[in-house]
Parts: sequence; structure tokens; C-alpha cells
Amino acid sequence: MITHSRKEITEVLYGNENIIKKTLETFSWIQSSLEGCVDHTEVRMHVTTQPIWEGLNQLKERGVKLRMVTEITNDNISYTKKMMQIAEVRHLKGVRSSFGIADGIQYLDHAISDNNQLSHAIISDVKAIVEAKEYLFETLEFSYSC
Repeated sequence: MITHSRKEITEVLYGNENIIKKTLETFSWIQSSLEGCVDHTEVRMHVTTQPIWEGLNQLKERGVKLRMVTEITNDNISYTKKMMQIAEVRHLKGVRSSFGIADGIQYLDHAISDNNQLSHAIISDVKAIVEAKEYLFETLEFSYSC
């Protein structure tokens, strides 16, 4: 019989404030890596949403490795350059997804509504889901270097 020391959880979050709060909670315990895929229209949000930007900078200061795959466009180049000050950023044409993986143990996927606010998010520490998203991230990042 297999027993788990903790219950794996997948949760749906609603609303900009709730999603930012949960994101910052996640930032507080990350020790080694935060990697993700960011839709080209959402790079701006990561840089201009003050609590998120400050949280990312604190992660960098703590030595956390930050990696991002996004499509770099004329519309987001200034935000991408700012992100490159703290993260390794890779360009991949056509990226249309936004998700992050924290320390290989938690996955967060989000959507932005028409008013540029975070409207919905899914957060999960289910091992199979996290591993699948890690594989996807690594595949996308590898696509950049081919």
C-alpha cells in the first residue's frame, strides 16, 4: 500500500488580487528555480504589476534561477528587455500560453481578462501535472536553441 505524506491539490483561483496574493505566497518559499512560458501580451503585466515585479526581483536577489520563454515582439520589446535584467529570456515565435513552475513542485497557469487583470488561475502541486508542464517548458526552451 502506498501512502502519501501530503495530499496533492489542484485549485482554481479567481480575481486579480487573489491570484497575485497566491503568486507572492509561492514566491516566498521558492528556493532554486522559477521557470515559465509567458504569452507575448503578458510580459508587460509581469513588469508593470508592482508586487509581481518586486517579487521577481527578490527571487533574483535570493539567487533563484529565473527562466522565461516568450515571443519577443515590437509591442513587448521594452518589457522583455527589463525582464532580461533579472531572468534568462528565450524567444519562441507563436507562444500563446502563460504558466510557471516553482522549484519543480508547483504549477500555476493563468489568464488575463480584457481589462488586463488576472481573471482566472489554476495552481497545482499534483506531481504528474507539474512534471508534464516541466517537460513542456524544457521542450519549448529547447526549441529556441534548435
